[in-house]
Amino acid sequence: MKFISFEDPESTILSLSALSGATCGAVNLFAPNEGHDMFFEEATPKNPSCTRWLGHAVTSTAIMTASHNTEDHTVRAKKDTLKALSVVHGSMAGLMAYDLYKEDVKKPLAIGHICLHAGLATACLVRGFAKDKDEKEDVAEKKK
Repeated sequence: MKFISFEDPESTILSLSALSGATCGAVNLFAPNEGHDMFFEEATPKNPSCTRWLGHAVTSTAIMTASHNTEDHTVRAKKDTLKALSVVHGSMAGLMAYDLYKEDVKKPLAIGHICLHAGLATACLVRGFAKDKDEKEDVAEKKK
């Protein structure tokens, strides 16, 4: 069973999503003070317990994403997962933009995060709703 795969567009996007979540989540889960200091400005209150909970939630989402990227899952199932992930990544880009506006997060890292998550959200939407050749043939067969 492969959890990380770059064999097709859906698997590639799922893999990138899982990797981005796992790295961010692990930092906050296992090194909450360092994770907080990496992302947030000094004036933003620090709470290591809450940061660990955040890390756990993000890591859990990454693991769930990776579990939908196995050979046993159909392209349709992967596309449905991508649709859901478009909301996850889009809302993360929005949340980071809001925190940047409020000057709670460090600007260079926030801009990078916004771009990463907006890009992943877009890729998830495009591939999640794309009609591939096989799907078009299936739809045509069902109409007969």
